[in-house]
Amino acid sequence: MLQSARSRRQWTSVALLCLLNACARKPATESDPAATSGAATATIATIAGPQWRLESFDTSEPAPGELHITIAVEGERLSGHAGCNRYIGPIRNGERSGTLSIGPLARTRMDCAPTAATVEARYLRALQHSTSFSVEGSKLQISYVDDDRTRTLTYARE
Repeated sequence: MLQSARSRRQWTSVALLCLLNACARKPATESDPAATSGAATATIATIAGPQWRLESFDTSEPAPGELHITIAVEGERLSGHAGCNRYIGPIRNGERSGTLSIGPLARTRMDCAPTAATVEARYLRALQHSTSFSVEGSKLQISYVDDDRTRTLTYARE
């Protein structure tokens, strides 16, 4: 009887260890790209901290060098300089990793040169139509929809 009770306890312990080990591991699936690539879950916390400076409106369209356009994220708020005016607004995680929603945005109302005003309006519209983001090295990329076409704002850390 003593041998039988000890054997049951040992088997119970082995079964419990196996169960704990199986629960601790998450199998990679096609529906979970982070599990297959080893990448961390992308949330807006990923881009929080120092300010980012806009480099381009899309891969073949650099941002005007004479305008200082920036974005900074802190918690669920973003702020920055849009070329002439400062702006602020909410930023939230989307339903999936790497997705987001931005806006509505508020901005100051400085008198801007016509070129700066045009670039600023385009930039703020792009932010409010943003759908996703990624960080690759020292670059932040925010995808947005413009005239039924997906484009990408590219930033570098300042």
